[in-house]
Amino acid sequence: ATEVKSSASASATNSATGVFWACSVGLFGGSILAPTHYLEPEEQGLAVMPSFGIGCFLLAPIVLLIHSYWTGSMPPFNVKVALMPGLFSGFLWNVSNFLSLMAIPAIGYGVAYPLLQGAVLISGLWGIAIFKEITNRRTVAVFWFAGAILLTGAAILAAAQ
Repeated sequence: ATEVKSSASASATNSATGVFWACSVGLFGGSILAPTHYLEPEEQGLAVMPSFGIGCFLLAPIVLLIHSYWTGSMPPFNVKVALMPGLFSGFLWNVSNFLSLMAIPAIGYGVAYPLLQGAVLISGLWGIAIFKEITNRRTVAVFWFAGAILLTGAAILAAAQ
């Protein structure tokens, strides 16, 4: 009985930790372009791409060290296996950033950024349809319900513009 209780406690701790990190992503990811609002118009948009890239390059090792300190271990570096998928992921992420910088001046931050959160829906679809990370029918139904709310909110914001 103690082992089952310990397992349930560990699962609850993992869930709470996961929710904390996911909320942190929302906070930081949702704020990623906010500092550009304080730039002069000619300094906004694509003009920040080089400094954004440099910031990612310089801070990635620091984030890795913080992660290693937090977890007590360094993740494995499987360069032969991970290099090409990692480069492709970085390419897709940077194209996404580029396109968001194109959208914001055209329709405004308040409309563009919520629309850009459609990425959450796409990521969820990858997880459900391709990687089979979510198989419980009820959980998938909740995902679709939340996706409908996301798309409805995006449509209302776009229409309000």
